[in-house]
Amino acid sequence: MNGWPSQLNLVLRRVANTSRRMLAIELTAAGRKLLQQAQAPSESAYQALLEPLNAAEQKQLIKLLQKLTNADEQRARAALEQLSCD
Repeated sequence: MNGWPSQLNLVLRRVANTSRRMLAIELTAAGRKLLQQAQAPSESAYQALLEPLNAAEQKQLIKLLQKLTNADEQRARAALEQLSCD
């Protein structure tokens, strides 16, 4: 995590409250601003991608993608765990 996100001050790294072996990564104000700026173009691309599908097909695609994501997470070396920023 010493790459460009931290070099551009987009994220902060710290030892997680729940385990000293885990890192907690959080967005800085600059990271939140960049994320906010990316949301509209991302949503537009998402809508364009799904446009050829009817509502039922869109739901089916999302369900299948979630199934693939969940199966891959089970094989992952370390599961993604969201931590509170308390």
